[in-house]
Amino acid sequence: MQATKPDDPGEGSGEAEVRQALGERIRALRLEKHMSGRKLAELVGVSSGYISQVERGQVMPSVGTLLKLVSCLGSSMGELFDVGSPVTRVVRKEERRVYESTPTRFEARLSSGDDGELEVFWGRMLPGDDSGEHLFAHGSKAESVYVLAGAVTVFVGDERHDLREGDCLTFPGSLAHGWRNESGRPAELLWINTPATY
Repeated sequence: MQATKPDDPGEGSGEAEVRQALGERIRALRLEKHMSGRKLAELVGVSSGYISQVERGQVMPSVGTLLKLVSCLGSSMGELFDVGSPVTRVVRKEERRVYESTPTRFEARLSSGDDGELEVFWGRMLPGDDSGEHLFAHGSKAESVYVLAGAVTVFVGDERHDLREGDCLTFPGSLAHGWRNESGRPAELLWINTPATY
């Protein structure tokens, strides 16, 4: 009985699907980095033709090559192989990824799309808490703030927006911004970034 080669049509369809999805993910990460296939190949130490084959799902890289790929793309093995995720996703409260926690502020990432196009944070701020002395921008294209409870002031450039429960502010993420809880009670927010920046 002849052994089936990895690229033979007779291989398991599951293996081909994994290779295809993996290749697409590597290509997407490379394009997000605005990196050419030739540049990635140079960094990894393989030919540009090999990178092309990987991205088209024709070959499965070795573990060593995958480790070099994720390093050069600023990714992780887990992220590369999270290719069979369903279109919909539920993040349970206890599964939230904490982004920052201080005595007065708690933030957790509720969700982030697999394609990196959307990120949702929940935050609780006590009276007097703020985002720091200076306004900042962190690479998103658009941001939206929805006040779940309490009140918060959001600064965008030279503008000041006093938001109350139920209010929603949307602004270009390229503008320097920050926030402060000037009220006498805690505030809860949903902060949405696109694309994901954290």
